[in-house]
Amino acid sequence: MKEKSDDNNDNKGFTAIANTYVVDRDREVVLPKGCVYDLYLKNPVMLNIHDYNSPSVGKVTDIRVGDQIQFDFEFAQTPEGKQFEYLYSNGFQEAFSIGFVVPHTGAWIETGITGKDICCYFGGYC
Repeated sequence: MKEKSDDNNDNKGFTAIANTYVVDRDREVVLPKGCVYDLYLKNPVMLNIHDYNSPSVGKVTDIRVGDQIQFDFEFAQTPEGKQFEYLYSNGFQEAFSIGFVVPHTGAWIETGITGKDICCYFGGYC
């Protein structure tokens, strides 16, 4: 995770890893290359720890997918966004999380995991 340059405004951009091939705490693995995130990019918000009832704490500005999902983002210049920026910048809170939906189709059972089988969304900062 690294801080990006300040492009002459108050919003600092950051880069982080959202997902890898590692088994998560729910004993699940999301294959990064299987993520389809085109719908997410229409409203690329960072939620407050997956809380859909609270305003976003930031926005994603770019996503790169390979062996991991890496993304660029900015924190919102709101009290909540500034709080998360402080926690992140000072090492108090460093993890990010994605949410995902597995489409229930016959193709999933017949063909296994392909690039169209998992739909990811970047649900939270945790």
